[in-house]
Amino acid sequence: MTSEEEAYFFTEGATTKNHPQHGLGLTIMQHALSQLGGEWYRTDRLEGTCMTIAIPKNNPEHTTAEERENHD
Repeated sequence: MTSEEEAYFFTEGATTKNHPQHGLGLTIMQHALSQLGGEWYRTDRLEGTCMTIAIPKNNPEHTTAEERENHD
């Protein structure tokens, strides 16, 4: 995947499919990772592109009061 292709696929509505209601997955993923303090990594392979996401398990900014009380 080139940097131009990457920019395209993270644009809302971008898709390789010829069906309606496609092209939101990577946009939603990117938004969710931003909200959760996560990251994604891209690995290009002969078979295509592999994306790995990492979401912090214990992020105090994204826990409920009950979760914080049970953790102490």
